[in-house]
Order: sequence, then C-alpha cells, then structure tokens
Amino acid sequence: MRPVRAKSLRIVSAIEWAEDEGATVLSPQATRVILNVSSQVSSPDGARFAPDGTTLLFAGTPVAGGRSEIWSMSASDTDGSTVQCITCGVSTSITNNLRKPVPTDDGSGRILMQSVPVAGGRYTHVVYQPAVGQPGDPDYVAASLIPVITPAGGSTAIDPQREMRISPDGQYVLFSQIVLGAGNNITAIPIVGKLDLSAREPMIACPHSPDRVVLDSFRRSSIRWRILSTEL
Repeated sequence: MRPVRAKSLRIVSAIEWAEDEGATVLSPQATRVILNVSSQVSSPDGARFAPDGTTLLFAGTPVAGGRSEIWSMSASDTDGSTVQCITCGVSTSITNNLRKPVPTDDGSGRILMQSVPVAGGRYTHVVYQPAVGQPGDPDYVAASLIPVITPAGGSTAIDPQREMRISPDGQYVLFSQIVLGAGNNITAIPIVGKLDLSAREPMIACPHSPDRVVLDSFRRSSIRWRILSTEL
C-alpha cells in the first residue's frame, strides 16, 4: 500500500487574500447614532429613510392616545426637536393603526403604509396623499389616506395584501397573496400590480396636479387605489 502524504489546507479570510494580492484593505468604520424622539410619541417603530436620505419616517403612538400614526424627523436629530406627525388628523374615520411607511420617490409625497386593525387580524394598506393647494383656496384638497383595493382572484385569499411595497415611481406595487387553493393547500402568490386611482362618483381634474384626479370634498371618501394585477 502506498503511503498517503498529508496535505495542508490554508483557510484565509477575504482580507488576508486581498493583502496577499497586494491590495490595500481599509478597516470599515461606522458611527452609531441614537435618535431620541420627542415626548409626544410612544413606542416608535419601523424607521426607514425617506428618498432625500436625510429624513426618517417611522410609526408611533401619540401619548395622548389614538391610533398609531406616521411621523418624520431629521436623521441628524438627537433631541427630537424635528419630529413631526404626518398623518395626525388625516382621515380620522380610519381608526386602524398605521405601520411600516414606504415612501415613493416620484416627488408626489405619497407614502404607502399598513393599516392594522387595533384588535388584530388581517391588515390592509392605505396611501397617504398630501394636501393640494392651501387652506382657503377654492381648489384646496386636504390630505387623506386612500385605501388600496385588491382585486378578487380565482382562489380564496386568506391574506390578500401581504407585505406590500410600492415602486419608486409610485406606479406599481409588489405584494403576496396567501390563498387557499385546491385541496385546501395554502399557497403564497407573488403579484405585481399597477395602481389606478379610481372612484365610483364623477371626478374633477385637479389643476395643481394634472395627472391626479380628485372628487369634491363631499365625495372624497369614495376614492380608492385600485390594483390592476398581474401574477408573477
């Protein structure tokens, strides 16, 4: 029997390999900054950067009570002096907690967010629509939360709007539907949908934003974001 010669195996890290190749490796550096929100907000959660890279959006409950709202603050704020509530007083008929803000990057100021029942259960989504014009103007339209309506599919949807995300241009959404299919099998179906602002009542064009259609103030609640869906 021929003797077997032992071979050595050298395991190197990526840094060691780079140094062996003559590359200069810089030590990564990061600074941890703890931001303190103002005393008017409790249970801040789900922070994420706005498209400008300097503003943070997050959910939090006003200490005075009520639903969880969406707030903003400067990413360099360490004392809570720049905290502002975006959704406070907006569409107060929606009493669900507002969570997980996802802003668009199209300059519209729209923000997609979860609408979570206080008692628990399936959440849906709404889009924050900023105000148009100034209060007192004849064509002023107040800010609102517009529900996102998911079209009915061929199967029973157990969770019709799971973890929805909006595209940077604000035109499309990506989400999953948890459905009960044949044989009572539970399946997750990924869906890309095109958002379509629609209403059940006659609409009037908004002069401040030609691509946006609004209803008069008495029919505002009839507006819905409708999804024209395409399964992946």
